[in-house]
Amino acid sequence: MRCTGLSDDDLQTRSIDSLLDFSDRQRDLFNRCISNAEACRFEIALKAPDGSVAVTHVSISPLQLDHSARGTVIIGTNVGEPSSDDPEQKDTRQTLRESRRALATLMSNIPGMAYRCANDQNWTMEFVSQGCQALTGYAAEDLIGNRELAFGDLIHPEDRQRVWDRIQEQLESKEAFQIEYRITAAGGENRWVWEQGRGVFSESGELEALEGLITYTTKRKNAEEALLQAELEKETILDSLVEHVVYEDPEMKILWANKAACQSIGLKREELLGRYCYEVWANRDERCEDCSVFEAMQTGRPQATEKTTPDDRTWFIRGYPVKNSKGDIIGGIELTLEITARIRVEQALRQSEATLRSLLHAAPIGIGRTSNRVIGWTNDRLSEITGYEPGELLGMSARALYESDDEHERVGRVKHGAARKYGVGSVETRWVRKNGKVVDILLSSSPQDPENFDAGLVFTVTDITQRRLAEKALRLTQSSVDNLAD
Repeated sequence: MRCTGLSDDDLQTRSIDSLLDFSDRQRDLFNRCISNAEACRFEIALKAPDGSVAVTHVSISPLQLDHSARGTVIIGTNVGEPSSDDPEQKDTRQTLRESRRALATLMSNIPGMAYRCANDQNWTMEFVSQGCQALTGYAAEDLIGNRELAFGDLIHPEDRQRVWDRIQEQLESKEAFQIEYRITAAGGENRWVWEQGRGVFSESGELEALEGLITYTTKRKNAEEALLQAELEKETILDSLVEHVVYEDPEMKILWANKAACQSIGLKREELLGRYCYEVWANRDERCEDCSVFEAMQTGRPQATEKTTPDDRTWFIRGYPVKNSKGDIIGGIELTLEITARIRVEQALRQSEATLRSLLHAAPIGIGRTSNRVIGWTNDRLSEITGYEPGELLGMSARALYESDDEHERVGRVKHGAARKYGVGSVETRWVRKNGKVVDILLSSSPQDPENFDAGLVFTVTDITQRRLAEKALRLTQSSVDNLAD
């Protein structure tokens, strides 16, 4: 009666609807309890005669009167005193109502589910906030007292033992606990949640309940897993490079290094972190003067240099600035590739080319290269044979050296046909020098690429004018001898 502010006679004339402000869900729960003679508990607004409304905890229990009759016991607790003319009591009730209103507002705006539960394998809920619906897909009334299902049933089977062990460990030391795990929501979706809570102990030290907050963390967890996957992919890609990749802060301290960089110095990645790059690779006490990474961080532009170390190894070093979203430089990337072998090959190739060029220019025969019968390169001897300067021959059509179009076509047909068949083609012909004098030559050609004649031909020219004259003189002498003999 104190809860309602009504006399016993008045109370017997009032309906339950005139006393309790049911929501639709609370109405269904109440009717189910009455119909099935079940016990239940829930929180509801109680309407007092003076029009005030206070929150109360209602407990409903079945009562068996005899074999043929039964009833229901309804107990309400924790309700503010009914209206009174005492100003002090009115102020107290007003303060209590405001406090409960603020608490209800706070609970409804918490991004998650506040709870009070028993320390059992079911985590039997005594109270859960309305955030339960958004978090689990179940109404608060479904979980209280394990009415529809226990909260422990929602915890993912692979996480249940870990959750139990962790919370028991913290309860043993009477410390707050924090744990992240998965639950299965009403629709079957697995969700990540984060729980923080602590045990509620009596004055004698007995554990009475657990109270805490459970919030939804699936989006954050997915983001963390995506970030972890991206980091793993980045590490795998960078570790596959033969280049040394090192990330350094503005003070040249190593923040990350790939496998090639670690192996070059014989240290593990964790052994490099926090050390100065110049200390590790250059064995110095201060930054290298020609450091590409430092220059990149200073200028905000990529830098590159080649450096030869005391062990006669050559390195190609590139530095790149690293900027944050605001454009501020927060570090630098160093990419280092050993190019010792390449440098030595290039030096050997240059030496070989120089030697070959000397041989070609000193050769006693003319040598050149053509593409589509246009001269592209010649040695000095070819200039002597033709009378043209080297610069005059470059880009000249070979036709300019022949006496006629017919001879030009004949030589091409014979020489190229033999070259395609045998790899080299030779033919004797006559060229016209720049001064108009005609010389006899032996012309030989071979393709630069046997599979692709369009790539050009390398040719040699031997001046056989004197040999032809000698042969002619020999024939005349022989003719004279034959005439004398006759």
